[in-house]
Amino acid sequence: MINLIPPVSRKQVLKEYWFRVSSVMMCIAATVALITSLLLSPSYVLVTNRGSDFAESAAEALTKSEKYDELIAEVDKTNNQAVVLLRDIESIKYTELMSRIEELAGNKIKISEIRFEGFDSKTNKSTVSIVGVASDRESLANYRTSLDNDRSFTNIVLPISNLAKDVDIQFSLLVEIVTKQS
Repeated sequence: MINLIPPVSRKQVLKEYWFRVSSVMMCIAATVALITSLLLSPSYVLVTNRGSDFAESAAEALTKSEKYDELIAEVDKTNNQAVVLLRDIESIKYTELMSRIEELAGNKIKISEIRFEGFDSKTNKSTVSIVGVASDRESLANYRTSLDNDRSFTNIVLPISNLAKDVDIQFSLLVEIVTKQS
């Protein structure tokens, strides 16, 4: 039937035919795309909302994790302090040491100050400073010897300048305390 149409009109009819075919195909493709987007839109909304929920949940978990790390660091610090304190308490009984220092002094030595310098965790040693007045040089030397012979003390440091006078000698001793190793 197309053979009966003149060649000039035939070109126009073919053009019109392919224009209409392509228009219908585009309309069909647009309809399919529209239907597909309508069917997928609930999934898109769900995924978008879930993504923001997961992001909030992840941020909350991160803050909890940071707080947990801070608490762990604080607990570790407190445990280390407790270990030092317990080791110090278990190994050194300060009241007994003060009594022992005063007992060894006798009646020729007057102790005016006993100062515990504390526990040095690096060297694992405690030191005590003893300040007082000795009646004579011999009593001061005997006091140093009795401290040295006592099993609670070690490394008694008596500066030679303390032995310069003969009577009423003001002295200062630095003594290390023997600590029990645990």
